[in-house]
Amino acid sequence: MKGGIRGMIRRTWEDEQLLWQFLLAGAYAGSIVGTVLVLGGLADVTHFCLENQPLGVGAGIKLQPPLTALSAEVMRIERAKVTNADGTFNCGRFFRFDWTLWALQFVFMCIFGFIWYKRSIRRFMPGLVAIGTAVTAWHMYKCNYTIEMEPWTKGELHTGGWVIGIGLVACMMGNFCMLLFAGPYSERERGARRVATMKSAGTLASSDANMKGLNGTQGSFDNGAESPRVGASAVLAAQV
Repeated sequence: MKGGIRGMIRRTWEDEQLLWQFLLAGAYAGSIVGTVLVLGGLADVTHFCLENQPLGVGAGIKLQPPLTALSAEVMRIERAKVTNADGTFNCGRFFRFDWTLWALQFVFMCIFGFIWYKRSIRRFMPGLVAIGTAVTAWHMYKCNYTIEMEPWTKGELHTGGWVIGIGLVACMMGNFCMLLFAGPYSERERGARRVATMKSAGTLASSDANMKGLNGTQGSFDNGAESPRVGASAVLAAQV
């Protein structure tokens, strides 16, 4: 078993295309895990907000000293932007940026996976870098905001915030590594495709040459087969 694992590791290390493929697959898997974690955390805190009206997110804010004044100030600023006309907490408005950012991450993963499946990463690399960089930069901003809110939260809201933060870190690292490994992988993939095309062209050329040789042999055989008939006809004509 150890020999098999060591052999696989050795083959992977020696084959650059396979090595970059494994690294890219690992980065993609990390981004998927981060995307799932962010989805779970967002669903949890959004449900908490909806179930604790009219306070909403305020139900998960610490009110014990010495954070009482700070918590009140934080909630005063936040609630001023998301309070409905009846005084309830507008959870959809409060979390709209978080859900939009998650949707962008999901779309980026789908686009990257589809292009990778079509073996066209090199062709669309500029677009992938542009989308991935924008999404990852927003992840950094949102992760920093989540960490800053950590001292003022408690209970389910605190736990959900930690899950979101961990998921955002996983997304950032996964996206960065995906863009980093996609370049070398696409170069090796392009080289392997070129070699395969050359081999295919060489095989077709060899096949054409063989077919021409067979046609020449068949023509010689036909000419040789006709010569006895010609000789026999000449003898019969002479006898007559």
